[in-house]
Amino acid sequence: MLGDGTSRSAADAVRFLADGQYRNPAGEVDACTTSYFHRPEDLAAEVTDAGLRLDGIVGANGIVKLLLPDLAERLADDGRRDEVIRLLRLLEAEPSLLGCRHNLVAIGRR
Repeated sequence: MLGDGTSRSAADAVRFLADGQYRNPAGEVDACTTSYFHRPEDLAAEVTDAGLRLDGIVGANGIVKLLLPDLAERLADDGRRDEVIRLLRLLEAEPSLLGCRHNLVAIGRR
């Protein structure tokens, strides 16, 4: 706990949301490396600021694990794997879900 009664993890989350930086100064192996994150709208702005035409932003991973807790079993079955892929394609560019992704991919052209 910090002096104001806030837990360290809550304080880290507040800071992360404010500056988009995840910090791992101790180099904890089980934690994410020190990283910089984007909100979907920030990534779109960076693409256009770079002089590219933004064709879209899609989520690379993250959301399907929330929707399908039995993901490993579904992927092991050919028919069910196709169902997972259809779901991923349906949800990959859904604007209301982009911020739930671990990774975003911006698609732009010169």
